[in-house]
Amino acid sequence: MNNTKYTIKFASIWNTSSTRDEAHEKIVTRLDENMAYKTMMNKVKYMRMRGVKMQDLHRDSVDWEAVIDVVNASMKTPETT
Repeated sequence: MNNTKYTIKFASIWNTSSTRDEAHEKIVTRLDENMAYKTMMNKVKYMRMRGVKMQDLHRDSVDWEAVIDVVNASMKTPETT
């Protein structure tokens, strides 16, 4: 596979994944079995720098903003008088 096709497939896998971990698993399985997580992230950073639209992915499938909102809202702080 030439570099252009490789890069297109890499971007396609990244942009159709829901998390960074999922993207890494798919890339290792389908594209490059020796790709380290850090290497993947560096490729994404470089592609963005070159103008390729790469979606922002969370590290895992937990929506931490939602967790924070719900948990923090349920934690009532005592009122000070």
